[in-house]
Amino acid sequence: MLRAMERPLRLISIIALFAVSLGLSACASMDAAGKRQAVLVRSEPPGAEVIVKGRSVARTPAYVMIKRERSPEITLRNENGSTDVELNTTYRWRDSFLPNLVFVTYAWAGWIVDFATGAAWDAQNPRVVRIPGPRPQTYNRLRDRRQYRAAIAPPLADNIALSDEAGQELERVLRSSQDGVLSYDSTLNTFVSNGYDFDSRRTRTKRDLYFDLGVDAIYEAEVIDEDSHLTVRTKRTDVYTGESERVADVTLSRDSDLLPKGAWNLPWLRSIVPNSVGIDWVADNLRITNNSTGANGKMYELTDVHEGGFAKGLSYLSALSITSLPELRSGRASRGTFAFVPSFRVSRKDARLSGSDLPGETDFLRWWVSAGIGPEIGFQVSSHYLYLNVIPSLYWNELSWSRNGLNRERTGTGSTFQIEFGYLFYATSNWTFRLFSRTQNEDNAAWEEATQEIIPNTSTGALSVSRFTAGLSIAYRFQTERYRRR
Repeated sequence: MLRAMERPLRLISIIALFAVSLGLSACASMDAAGKRQAVLVRSEPPGAEVIVKGRSVARTPAYVMIKRERSPEITLRNENGSTDVELNTTYRWRDSFLPNLVFVTYAWAGWIVDFATGAAWDAQNPRVVRIPGPRPQTYNRLRDRRQYRAAIAPPLADNIALSDEAGQELERVLRSSQDGVLSYDSTLNTFVSNGYDFDSRRTRTKRDLYFDLGVDAIYEAEVIDEDSHLTVRTKRTDVYTGESERVADVTLSRDSDLLPKGAWNLPWLRSIVPNSVGIDWVADNLRITNNSTGANGKMYELTDVHEGGFAKGLSYLSALSITSLPELRSGRASRGTFAFVPSFRVSRKDARLSGSDLPGETDFLRWWVSAGIGPEIGFQVSSHYLYLNVIPSLYWNELSWSRNGLNRERTGTGSTFQIEFGYLFYATSNWTFRLFSRTQNEDNAAWEEATQEIIPNTSTGALSVSRFTAGLSIAYRFQTERYRRR
């Protein structure tokens, strides 16, 4: 039994280690954003050089990257002179104090590191710096900022597919009438990595986002459901002044073969509609526990019948899995998820029951079909997804075996709970690989009938059968929604 437990325990240890590493990466003193930050620098007249640590980095107006410290300084210079500017700073309660507080006893060490390295401070945008003298004759806004460029933010929408379709359609419309609009796909990763996504605008700070983008304006959109169609309402925002203006709307319609008409107004329905089909390679561990008074909790395990070669390989291909998976998102931004997900599984197992106190060996063939819907919580970082679900299921079970030269079988139905913990990796937007461990109760009545003449000292209702499964699944995720421009 201990050997059978080793593989699942190793799997759980690997997944747990991965989860801890993700959590630690959120600490401010360990994060790149904890060491550097962007600030918006403007001057009057514009076109002044911005000098940071003795190096010219940009011309105003511009977002520049500086090292976090208690009293950072920059210099603005043009042909009329130069001005030194000391930036005001505030303490980073959310990004330094709270993350370190998680470590309780050792929180003081993290705080000391943040203060010593400057990661504890957040510099504020300086006011418009006035440099004495007339406007330089050499300043040209377009030349000094190279050229006017604008990026399209992921539109706010109910799901990723709709957001991306709206963004790509918006790109086609804007590029036909305006210059300098960057492709939606080329800037998507930058937006998402800064927490600016289809369902939220929870970026650390827009200053870092604008610095990474290196643009003059962004187009922000929201997809509005108008029943008969979808409207992409858009505004253009100047990243230096914050001024916004509305631009032309884009209209989309839904085109799908997978969901019934009217289901679009129920966003929660998307999570319970299956969107992936997978094959599980698993190591099944079936255990029968005899809780009779005389047996004192005697445990028996059922081992695979196949001894080697191709047949043994097929025994690990034990299940077909149909469920719902979250969509892949570009970028390095992390997100927590909660949804009700479906589960449909078909599995087959050839097992042998044997033991020193049993009269010989008995082979069993078990078919299992289960279906259910239950809650799943997860944590997604780019192509990586950790999850835990608890799914109540209805099952159909068929158990067949031979005894005294006679073939027997027992069929039953009932309800059970499935608990699964796993790690999912998106190889592409469609293909996924998953490592998982799963526990589930079996049909006790069927196994009791099948083994009542085999397992000694068995009283009615004394047997309990459980299954622990660990393995790898390869699944194909198909698109449940399609959109087109009207």
